[in-house]
Amino acid sequence: VRYLRGTPALPEDGHWLMDLAAKWTHWIILGLLVAIPSAGMAAWFGGVKLAADAHTALFSILLAMVILHAIAALFHHYVLMDGLLRRMWRAG
Repeated sequence: VRYLRGTPALPEDGHWLMDLAAKWTHWIILGLLVAIPSAGMAAWFGGVKLAADAHTALFSILLAMVILHAIAALFHHYVLMDGLLRRMWRAG
């Protein structure tokens, strides 16, 4: 979806640190969405115990990142009131 529709622009009056955190959070989530199934396949098909442990740990990290992402979106919507959440509905 990000490739086809693009991403919403960062808020114009946003803080550089929040912008950096948003970019890193998105890339980490996308990376985990590739790494978790890869580790799971290595554990399942290859019988690699370390991959099974990594699969579980990476899932916990993904869960934390998704919760952080949701909290940040609600913070933008209810505290900063910068319209970021509304812009995420239709990118581009």
